[in-house]
Amino acid sequence: MASACGLSNDTKYSQALQNYNQTHNTEILKLKPLQEKALDVLLSGKDCLCSLPTGYGKSLIFELLPFIDPNCLVVIIEPLNVIMAQEAQKLGTKSMCLTSKSDLTGIKKGSVKYIFCHPEDILYNKKIMEMFRNEDFKMKQIFLVVDEAHCILKWGDDFRPDFKRLGNLRSVFCCQVLALTATVTCVGQKEIMKNLLMKNWATVCAAPTKPNIVLAVLKRPSATSKGNTSTSPYDFIFEKILNELKNKGKDFPLTIVYCKSIQWIGYGYELAREILGDQFYDGEQQPEHARVVMFHSSMEDSKGKLKAMILADLQRPPSECCIRLVFASVALGMGADLRHVQRVIHAGPPSTLETYVQEIGRAGRADSQALAIMFYNGNDLAFKQMQANMKEYCKNNDKCKRELV
Repeated sequence: MASACGLSNDTKYSQALQNYNQTHNTEILKLKPLQEKALDVLLSGKDCLCSLPTGYGKSLIFELLPFIDPNCLVVIIEPLNVIMAQEAQKLGTKSMCLTSKSDLTGIKKGSVKYIFCHPEDILYNKKIMEMFRNEDFKMKQIFLVVDEAHCILKWGDDFRPDFKRLGNLRSVFCCQVLALTATVTCVGQKEIMKNLLMKNWATVCAAPTKPNIVLAVLKRPSATSKGNTSTSPYDFIFEKILNELKNKGKDFPLTIVYCKSIQWIGYGYELAREILGDQFYDGEQQPEHARVVMFHSSMEDSKGKLKAMILADLQRPPSECCIRLVFASVALGMGADLRHVQRVIHAGPPSTLETYVQEIGRAGRADSQALAIMFYNGNDLAFKQMQANMKEYCKNNDKCKRELV
């Protein structure tokens, strides 16, 4: 593959990007340096671990592979349905989301270039395992992409153990591995590479915080202080934000407020209804016209229609989007390609710095200036699951916050 057609990598990338733009009606003028570097690693025959900031364009690396080598097949492991649906919709008929009932004809004929699946969908799928063992497939260039690869560390021990079994796929078919993440430590990188049996490999890494996001840490009241109630730490944050929204209306910057429990997401939503009154809706009093919404894992049944509607609305330009404020849990995190979020506020710190970096990465994805504000108090830092690096980030005022990350 590295010497296909005798062309230089730069020429192959340029031609591939031109064809990609024509196929998907995009206008990407050139690859970013670390996108090119990752492709260089893969074209040299090595495995690659990419740890790049959210919004850098990691998915373009694997999306371009069939445009560089039309005979290759890209198998992408995803943690969430919403990511799979977004990618499959973007890539169209050349892609499919694998289930136990999937028709494999398109893969066998070569018309399908991208297979999206959960670990559970491929590890125990007898039909596709038999297909991969077929002699015809042994000669095919296959890339195994593990998107959001930090899930191997976060989920692989108990929640979804099949993430730690992905290395088994290398005994079924010969492939090169591309592991993608935005939030993993150096120790975590080594664990991921060990788990995926990456021996001939290279890493492509960059600082996890984007330079266009201003980082700020502020204190909030404690519920246990004299005269305060359980709502005081949240009233301190929510009332200011909601009054700003009431005054600015459509000029209010698109904002996500992360809360650690559904209780406070619901509280913020009800407070919004109280403070905004008639201004809660932008026009008719219908869900699709709400200026404030909730986003969490328990908000509806598995059909996910309301979540899909919110995500679709948030992807539209601000002038076309009714939503101005989202009270969210960690569910609004991985893979949510939100281009226009200008501000992320944490009403209390998450337990780990990795989670924090993942969530502030929802802002500034269009390379515009953005703001990330985290509020904390002493009770937050006393939480037993709070990791030391998160406490250090909150309390250390001697170092630049970006340097601490």
